[in-house]
Amino acid sequence: MSKLEVPRLQIVWTKESDGYIATYEMVLYEGKESLKDVRANDKEGNPSEGVVSVEMGATKCSGCRVPYDGKTLTTPFRDGVHIMRDSIRLGNIPMYVVYGDEVQQIENTLVEVDGQTVHKSLID
Repeated sequence: MSKLEVPRLQIVWTKESDGYIATYEMVLYEGKESLKDVRANDKEGNPSEGVVSVEMGATKCSGCRVPYDGKTLTTPFRDGVHIMRDSIRLGNIPMYVVYGDEVQQIENTLVEVDGQTVHKSLID
């Protein structure tokens, strides 16, 4: 994942014994001050390579469909909408969904019209 754009938003799926966790993260370049911060380390506690992932929330999905069908990665509905809306508000930064080694870019189907975020299909 280190070759992806920074800054970016991402939803990272992890498998648990009773389902899945979708963690919503913002990935930023780390500054000098963040070297003193625990977030300057990766998830295993090792120093990161110039970027820091900030967890912005997590959704536990038990009994939900598998997030990857061998072709397409999915997002939890609410998190999928939030990541698109946040991307717009942050200047259309890239968005990704990750499950294991599979990484897919999320296409933003939302736009902002007169200060409101709406689905693209509603403005045609």
